[in-house]
Amino acid sequence: MLKVGVGRTTITPPLGVGLAGYGIYLRRKAEWVHDDLTSRVLVLDDGLKRAALVACDLVGLDGWLSDAIMEEVRRATKAREVLLSCVHTHTGPTTTFLTGWGEADEDYLRGLPKLVGSAARAAVESLTEVEAGAASGEHPYLAWNRTRTEGGHIDPEVPVWAFRVKDGSMVAVVLSYACHPVMLGPKPVVSADYVWATRLQVEEELGGTCIFFTGACGDIDPVSNSEAWGRADFGRVESDGRALGKVVADVVRRAKFGDMGLKFSSRRVLLPLRVPEPGEEEKFFREMKELALPKFGGGDGTSRREWFARMAMFREWESRRWLELMEARFPGGITYEEWVPSLREEGRHPGALEVKFRALILGDSALVAVPGEVFSRIGRAVKEGSPFHPTHFVGYAERYVGYIPTREDFEAKSYASSFTPFFSDLFPYREDVGEVMVREATELLKELA
Repeated sequence: MLKVGVGRTTITPPLGVGLAGYGIYLRRKAEWVHDDLTSRVLVLDDGLKRAALVACDLVGLDGWLSDAIMEEVRRATKAREVLLSCVHTHTGPTTTFLTGWGEADEDYLRGLPKLVGSAARAAVESLTEVEAGAASGEHPYLAWNRTRTEGGHIDPEVPVWAFRVKDGSMVAVVLSYACHPVMLGPKPVVSADYVWATRLQVEEELGGTCIFFTGACGDIDPVSNSEAWGRADFGRVESDGRALGKVVADVVRRAKFGDMGLKFSSRRVLLPLRVPEPGEEEKFFREMKELALPKFGGGDGTSRREWFARMAMFREWESRRWLELMEARFPGGITYEEWVPSLREEGRHPGALEVKFRALILGDSALVAVPGEVFSRIGRAVKEGSPFHPTHFVGYAERYVGYIPTREDFEAKSYASSFTPFFSDLFPYREDVGEVMVREATELLKELA
């Protein structure tokens, strides 16, 4: 019989901490807290295998921090598989290496793994036999495609898992939805944005703990931003978030419950990067500058302050040069002359970024977790290729690795494909990166079928 346990802990930062999101070099600081940020952990155990799902109300994680949190959760739960993701709120503390996205509070960062570990221990201590339900609904009223390249595409699906004890009392509800939590705009407030209200609605209607995972929303904003970008007040945030929560509650009520089997796996994936060959560095930087800078300060509505900020970002990125960047990623004293041939021979050519995709199967349904801000068509393609229904597609897993755009977005040379690599300290992805993600995620799921 499947057992689950759930735990949560508060991870609200201290006032005065740097806030991440909504632009670079904004120097935003937390002045007040609307709703506490939390880390929520679900442990699943079928008697033979144990896995842990972790959702944090943060914008994203630096690599060392992601590793430290996962290690703490493994230690606390003895889980063989840990799936960690951030909801990607932009009214939370700086927790990534992203240049210009606010100054991190090192004491806060060092304390995060222990805080998340406390939620993991609480989840283990509360393990109890449950019936599980899996179903999905739709909610097309919150999401809006903010790009000009995707034809207005959104993914309105709301996959849901629910776990209850024999008497019908709810233990936990897991949902995923593809929409940036960015209704509030660059206010000096700490909040999980609409995610706060969605979880609150589910917990008020059904009981238990609601765990929210953000889906493939690299190109998806809340519809309120189509009316007035970043101007929503908390009344609008609450009403829109609760509307999604009501859909989730309705889905749970019609779900069929029973005992479900548990499987999980992971795979190493190489996301292709565009890296200059020796001798092509100057040409590469000229091309990158042409992609990144002409869009700003030239009649497209961008303020001069924003243009100068982005110019400063590019200059900082350029000054590090490609060798310093890749040496940081691949330490070991590799010299310029031997860098490319030696790494190619060893199978470690840094023309690709190594990441992990993780999947968990519950009965006939699935959850697949990948890093990055994935465009909605890519996430939808994975769901359509999955042998499981419903399939949760979860983004922002583990280390933050920037946007994963479609080929069409690369052709349009947009913000996501052309500029964000500079503040992510990455070389730009190759234009087929989305297709690689679809193939690898789908194959992982099919291996578990």
